[in-house]
Amino acid sequence: MKKNKLTLFIFIALIAGIALGYILNVNSIDVYNQNILNADAKVKSIEVNIAKTTDTTTAAFTQLKADKKANSKIKRENEEIREKKLEYFNLLSDIFLRLIKMIVAPLV
Repeated sequence: MKKNKLTLFIFIALIAGIALGYILNVNSIDVYNQNILNADAKVKSIEVNIAKTTDTTTAAFTQLKADKKANSKIKRENEEIREKKLEYFNLLSDIFLRLIKMIVAPLV
């Protein structure tokens, strides 16, 4: 019985792709993900404090609104930076999906 090496190479490439994706995610994107999570948590806690505040004319309320705006800006900036870094991965995934379509379409 003849062994099919193509299947072996596909599984090796699949595992290598998963490992490489995980390593790149942890090393280059994790910092931005943590910044986004921290800013989002701060915004939620500020919103809770704003809801508890009864007087909207106090300096504390104004400070809470300013903090919420600043943390929202931090979150937005980190999301933009993360998306710029992920553009290349989107290009690779598009190429991969088109190659799969080229293989599968003639079979159908």
